[in-house]
Amino acid sequence: MPAGLQVFTSSGLKILDTSSLIGRQIGSFTVPANSVSGAVTVVGLDQGIPFVIPQVSGGTTGVFLGTQVVNAIFVPKCTFSGTTVSWSRNSKGSAPYTLPAVTFFVGVY
Repeated sequence: MPAGLQVFTSSGLKILDTSSLIGRQIGSFTVPANSVSGAVTVVGLDQGIPFVIPQVSGGTTGVFLGTQVVNAIFVPKCTFSGTTVSWSRNSKGSAPYTLPAVTFFVGVY
């Protein structure tokens, strides 16, 4: 008999089966305020397809462009190699604001 997994909503819509990618969190790290680049080792990162979810720390107003606050420019770019996550972001130069800390939640599919 074939084996598998399927999950349906109450209205019968299939939302998950064995062809779905399901991520799992394996760790987290925080990029300190005003830091521009670095790298961390995350045990288990080589067990699947890696991903990160960034969360910009609270308490910052961001950069005002017109009437909008833009926090996306604060989020570092991440790359993966084996169990290493490397990150970098543009320096603020002489701008009068602080690059906020960013916490990354790391996982694999």
